[in-house]
Amino acid sequence: MVYRFGKSLSWILIVAMWSVLSGCTEPRSESVDEETIRPAKLAKVVSASGESIKTFPATVEPSLYAHLAFRVNGEIVKLPVVAGDSVKKGQMLAQLDDKDFVVQQKQAKAKFDLTASQFKRAQTLIKEKLISSAEFDQLKAELDIAEAQLDAANNNLEYSQLKAPFDGVVTNINVEAFEFVQAKQPIMDIQGRSNIDVAIQVPEQLMVRLPKSDKTEAYKPNLIFDANPNKKYQVTLKEHDISPNPATKSYQVVFSLPTPEDINLLPGMTGTLEVELNKLLNNDTSLLQVPIASVFVPNRLADSKQKYVYKIDENNRTQLVAVEVVDTKQKGLIIKPLQSGTLAAGDKVVAAGAHLIPEDTEVSEWVQERGL
Repeated sequence: MVYRFGKSLSWILIVAMWSVLSGCTEPRSESVDEETIRPAKLAKVVSASGESIKTFPATVEPSLYAHLAFRVNGEIVKLPVVAGDSVKKGQMLAQLDDKDFVVQQKQAKAKFDLTASQFKRAQTLIKEKLISSAEFDQLKAELDIAEAQLDAANNNLEYSQLKAPFDGVVTNINVEAFEFVQAKQPIMDIQGRSNIDVAIQVPEQLMVRLPKSDKTEAYKPNLIFDANPNKKYQVTLKEHDISPNPATKSYQVVFSLPTPEDINLLPGMTGTLEVELNKLLNNDTSLLQVPIASVFVPNRLADSKQKYVYKIDENNRTQLVAVEVVDTKQKGLIIKPLQSGTLAAGDKVVAAGAHLIPEDTEVSEWVQERGL
């Protein structure tokens, strides 16, 4: 009995030792080496061509405008127009008492005629050497002076009338008849009637991409006036500032349109300009729309302030793509890839929490379960 028990115990010990040794040499589980696949909320990139309409507050400005003033002093004896009158180019708008100017003009004319006659005789005398060259030069100088004085007198007589520089309408008058006015004192304002301008303020990120080309000038966005909200008017790009407003850092862009006949528009009136960005920006079809939270700045690139999105490549890995934010819409951001071909409509991007995911990480699309 003792022998059998000892033999059984030996076998038990051998089996136990073999199990321990086998466990020590067993290969590690493959799951330890496998990369963790991160779940992420994804969104499909869509074209912004149909979503790139942006509205801007617009202010009416006269297309042609002039502040009128006399170039000489005097008393106003005629003021035949009132504010609101339509006038033609060259029409007399105000008249100064011109009696003194007429006298000065006659005096200057008489002096000129006299010196002209003296110089004509001198031309004959110099040929016969009856006068010296110095005397002849003196008479020539006196003639030049008399001619200049006559020109000045004629100008002053002409300046005693204030005339319309173009067809338009008188917008306001600052003086009364029989009032004595100084040269350059504001008398009245006049604006053209054929066209009006509307001005909008454009932010820097949009302004840097505004081209100056025939195609852009041909684009005519819609304008809605607050005084007539049920009708849209087409406007044409006219000009834009090249320096920003110091307070707002925005740039003024001016559009023009023929003066409407169905509404009385005055400077300072307001409206809304509807601009389709891809057409204004030279028919730029590379504009895309993505969720707001998909655009971020990676921590390692925080100093650059450059915006990025995480594009999901063909291997389901995150790939940084540099973008420019063009506009903010209710449904998301309008962006443009900085390099052509790096992002297109139909691609998928990380829609939320992108800043928490490392670059070149494999992800799987997280789908919210029903009821959560």
